[in-house]
Amino acid sequence: MKKVCWLVTLIWILCTSAISLSQDLQIFKERRELLRQKMGKGIGLVLAGEEYSGERFMVNPDFYYLTGIDDEPGAILILASAEKRRKEMLLLKPRNPEAERREGERLSLGEELRKQTGFKYIHRTDELGRWLNRFLNNCDTLCVLSRPASYTEPIPEDLKIFGELQSRHLNARIKDCTNLITRTRSLKSEAELSLMQEAVRITESGLKEVFSQIKPGMSEKQVQVIFENHCRAKGAKYLAFPSIIGSGHSSTVLHYTKNKAEIKNGDLMVLDLGAEYDHYAADITRTIPVSGKFTPRQREIYEIVWSAQQEAMKKIRPGVIIDNLYDAAYEIISKAGYGDYFIHGLSHFIGLEVHDVGLYDEPLQPGMVISVEPGIYIPEEDLGVRIEDDVLITKTGYKLLTDGIPTQVEQLEKFIRDLKE
Repeated sequence: MKKVCWLVTLIWILCTSAISLSQDLQIFKERRELLRQKMGKGIGLVLAGEEYSGERFMVNPDFYYLTGIDDEPGAILILASAEKRRKEMLLLKPRNPEAERREGERLSLGEELRKQTGFKYIHRTDELGRWLNRFLNNCDTLCVLSRPASYTEPIPEDLKIFGELQSRHLNARIKDCTNLITRTRSLKSEAELSLMQEAVRITESGLKEVFSQIKPGMSEKQVQVIFENHCRAKGAKYLAFPSIIGSGHSSTVLHYTKNKAEIKNGDLMVLDLGAEYDHYAADITRTIPVSGKFTPRQREIYEIVWSAQQEAMKKIRPGVIIDNLYDAAYEIISKAGYGDYFIHGLSHFIGLEVHDVGLYDEPLQPGMVISVEPGIYIPEEDLGVRIEDDVLITKTGYKLLTDGIPTQVEQLEKFIRDLKE
């Protein structure tokens, strides 16, 4: 009887796992189909990016968004919407026996690899030229999908490849499709929001752990270790960005990551932290008094920042632009006399990257996730305050995703006090 139950359980696990995998692959397939429709008749490339010795491979988020593949450096996605059969193709680097001895065996091209990736057509990257030349027989439009680079940045690889092709196919024309993936990625699906909410939950849990342990005499580095170890224990394989833990004068440094000063009684501490869960980021900032209670001066500045954030949030709804939110927050801070001490923007998009893709001059839409993070930094007083929350734009306004840790003064002080008891 036990054997029968065990077999039934095993079959159930295998079946549900297969269904789950199929559903996941379908999401990526639908994203590629949507992108092809938006491209029109054209050929597009999305590159996974290269791996550099001694560094973690950071897959191009656009490539991951469209394929779900994060462990194939050098891979290339081809989208060829004019083709009748091969509308999409995955190219993987050739196998390297020496590298596989060090890093593990890779699958050969075949049915198993097709099942794992959801691609019917898979070839090697050394065949890229052959396939592009073939596709250009049916379509003369090359769609640039990579993000625009400034004059001082390297030319995107897909644009380099298309430039080479254009010199050989004189009828080929290059079409600017740089914002197509950006617009799609900026609107989060329910599946994406679920992953982002888990990243938030882990980050908030890590912050609570820090609040419960923090005390004068610790180093900022100790606080960093507490947070990061906690996040990993809760399922975050990576952080969304380097931890910012600044106390005293360091609280006035916007992107302070040295995290090496001693924490002193009476200091304010800015904790700008975020876990990454299954590629999706959280980004939360809380400013707390090391003693557990704000001094009158600290409270004065903190409440100006808090009021600015609340005023900006009142403006959040579809149709407004991010500048409208900044103006609302800046007005509060400026009227209080601290406009020159608000030294950064108010919001950025969040998703596969902590500073995710998005079009800042276009109206907000339901499904977008942004940060709201006003701050005041007074170096001459060693006093910096920033409050940051993540919000989802909804049809009627917004939903606060980071509601697990209060920001109002009395509530925050009580929250810290309760955690220490």
